[in-house]
Amino acid sequence: MSLSSYFDASLRPPPESGDAEEDERDSWDWGEALIDSVAYMIDESNHTSARCPFTTREGSPEQLQVTFCLNPPPHVSYFSIAYTSGEPTRFVYEPRILATAGNLALICARHGPGSLGRPKYNFFVYHAPTRRHESPRLGLLPHPEPDLFPWDKYCYFTQGEVGILRYRTRSHRPPFIITHTTPKNDEYDAYKIATIYTRIEESGITDYDLFIYDSKTEAWTRDATVFPQEPPRHFSSDRVVTIARTMVWVDLSQGMILCDLLHAPPQEDKSTGEGRPRQLRYIPLPKSVRPLGPHEIPSFSRDVAVVDGRVKFVALEIDSSCPGRWTAATWSMSVGDSEFRKDGEVKCADIAPSDALDLGSFFVGHPTLSSHCGDILYLMAKASLYALDRESIVIAVDMKNMKVGRVAKYTMQRAGCMTFAYMHTTISKYLAPPRDSKGNMKRRGQILLGSFHKKPHVITFMSGHGEDQVEGAGDHMYDLPSMSDDEDNMDLG
Repeated sequence: MSLSSYFDASLRPPPESGDAEEDERDSWDWGEALIDSVAYMIDESNHTSARCPFTTREGSPEQLQVTFCLNPPPHVSYFSIAYTSGEPTRFVYEPRILATAGNLALICARHGPGSLGRPKYNFFVYHAPTRRHESPRLGLLPHPEPDLFPWDKYCYFTQGEVGILRYRTRSHRPPFIITHTTPKNDEYDAYKIATIYTRIEESGITDYDLFIYDSKTEAWTRDATVFPQEPPRHFSSDRVVTIARTMVWVDLSQGMILCDLLHAPPQEDKSTGEGRPRQLRYIPLPKSVRPLGPHEIPSFSRDVAVVDGRVKFVALEIDSSCPGRWTAATWSMSVGDSEFRKDGEVKCADIAPSDALDLGSFFVGHPTLSSHCGDILYLMAKASLYALDRESIVIAVDMKNMKVGRVAKYTMQRAGCMTFAYMHTTISKYLAPPRDSKGNMKRRGQILLGSFHKKPHVITFMSGHGEDQVEGAGDHMYDLPSMSDDEDNMDLG
């Protein structure tokens, strides 16, 4: 009897995998990608491929391979994962990306039913190269000590509940003359993975436990927490973002919980002999945001991202009498603020008509904020909301200039829907092709690392990096503002 519950469509590349036009690829700066977070279980290889030794439950040695196949947004990129033995169907479900930050991606895979005391899930960390001559790496995340996690002795978390914060432990290097011709050099040598869970006491009080994995110690910890004010009840995280030293868990229906992960609390309270709790902050969503109904799915109409060093929130309001009539409003705040400030709003009727697209004739949803281009909002659009209608498009809306940007086809052939089908990531900037001597992106398909089995319609790219980076400035006055989702990167040195 098969225990697998994956889609047959996951065993072949997505139909739109090669739809991006050449001019779109040539003009793409690789700063951000939209990626289907659910894996395709196919044996794809290119310069992004990374392998990890793995022992199956039957005790046989294997290697697991992860490959990214990237396209410029609003085209939806994808990633593939497979055993190098060619048996991808060993997975019970499609593996998925749970979180990304900078050059890192956290991937969850379930390989089969677990027995008592054995983990059912495995978590892998993909490391995109940060220097010109490095190769991607894939590592297996160690499981915590028994009984650390309360869920049947194995750690488990889902998308929207866990985040990654990169940090630096090396000491500063002296500043030097800034140049834009140095190779890309990412200084961050450590990271923390964190998730937060609610625990309701018999008294009815809601407590929050923080679970943290630190790559420097290669160990998990569980920390108690405390709020300076009344903690939220029934908090359910939909998104996790990081900004400066802070990880932010966002319940799109009510508010955010913030924690400074790099500030370690005192190890022990002498009066009790126990570790002191970490302090959490709770910030509600803007008061002017309409409360969601009991059957509304928050991610259908809301999103959050870090844009220009601020947490940005968007709410999409759709006219129930005319689904093609909608308004997108945005708010933002810095990590030290106590509330959101409204930035503005855009109405569908205010957007300049497009020769190729009549926005008013589509149902829209799944708003996705760009963290790389602050005024861009990606919307999924469909001609109808029938469940069997899998045809949709992704639209880039320029909220500042009130116009429609590029449009790309997206077929929801698996579990993807207008509530959540893809995520934005800036890991693409670490996986860009190299530049030639004139600074131009080299054409794809000329130099590849390793052998691969290329499908005619699958895009492959060269190895290396094509982005200039200020190197070695540390946290000095010479720093330039970051363009990635790594507003979280801080130095402990």
